[in-house]
Amino acid sequence: MDFVWITKEHAQAVRSKVRSKQGEWEEVAFELRRWGEAAMSQGPWSVTWSSKRAPSGDPHDYLSEAPYFWPDPEHPEGPYIRRDGLVYPGRFNEHRKGLSDLGKTVLALASAGYYLEEEAYLDRAAYLLDVWFNDEATRMNPHMRYGQAIYGICEGRCIGIIELEDADKVVHSLGLLSENKKYAGTVAGVKRWMNEMLDWLLEPDGFGWQECHNGNNHAAWCIAHMMLFAALNDREDVVRSLVPLYKEEILPQIEADGSLPRELTRTRSFHYSLFGLNPMVVICEMAGRYGVDLWELENEKGGSLRKAAEYMLPAMVNPFTWKYPQIIDEKTDDSFFYQYAAQRLGEPRYAEVNRCRREGYRYIRMQEPFGPLCLLEGTFEF
Repeated sequence: MDFVWITKEHAQAVRSKVRSKQGEWEEVAFELRRWGEAAMSQGPWSVTWSSKRAPSGDPHDYLSEAPYFWPDPEHPEGPYIRRDGLVYPGRFNEHRKGLSDLGKTVLALASAGYYLEEEAYLDRAAYLLDVWFNDEATRMNPHMRYGQAIYGICEGRCIGIIELEDADKVVHSLGLLSENKKYAGTVAGVKRWMNEMLDWLLEPDGFGWQECHNGNNHAAWCIAHMMLFAALNDREDVVRSLVPLYKEEILPQIEADGSLPRELTRTRSFHYSLFGLNPMVVICEMAGRYGVDLWELENEKGGSLRKAAEYMLPAMVNPFTWKYPQIIDEKTDDSFFYQYAAQRLGEPRYAEVNRCRREGYRYIRMQEPFGPLCLLEGTFEF
């Protein structure tokens, strides 16, 4: 299944609208080209070109250091200490940034190339993907054993798996590339890589298993990654096998009032509350592709995605009503979660708050996890 997030029919309908350049679609077409042109000069990236290697010594192994751990002023040579929400600028971040930049750039190029029918953008996207995933000299090994290491404590942690969020953008991009047979080799190679990563994530008692039982947004994102990689490789059995895990580990995170207590304790509680709902959308949508409806499900406490949407809605309307810690002033854009909640839960108020949130902004913005909402379901009527 090359089109994993959107359907092939939706992509074709958007392309037809972009080509028409009628009304708001003229602006979308203009911004797609601007986005694509900016991406043409970016990259390439490879884990093998960095200044530091993973503890394995293998230049193909991904390595990152935990963002919220800092040197201890009282023990400069000792283990780092946690300062939640504050990113340590001295951490090793080359691989993390490379994967992040790759995901965003490939999505820009694949989108501009497909919707504007410009092969040069697609050529560049395929080249960048080959360097990171396919070429033997430069490819990344498909595992995350050394993600989010902490100096003096560990060489890697299961929560490093969350950094695959930018690989999710690559999954979405492959559908757009797959429409041109010229890129069949690139698409097939990346699909194999994603399948190997999925097998690593599914190892019994491995990092994937640990992350799925982590209890906050990390667990939800891990299951979302697994479902996306499984759907990409037509592994329906894996998608279905993860549904009980969603019901047992993820849905219970939502309280009866709709709050996510594990996210409310964070120093960026509003950000993490919305961030924790995004992977639940991905899980519901992937399950829905195989006929499993999770959107209206309630847990034993009465918590549900509908309750979560209602809980967050006042702060989406007016961020100053939020009463929990938020140490960084973050602008509230239109939300991926509310875009899909509006459609799947049949609630126009969610679509309206998104409309208000994007008022006066450009249509093409890199929103998580799959980029501009105007290219997905829900922004425009077709």
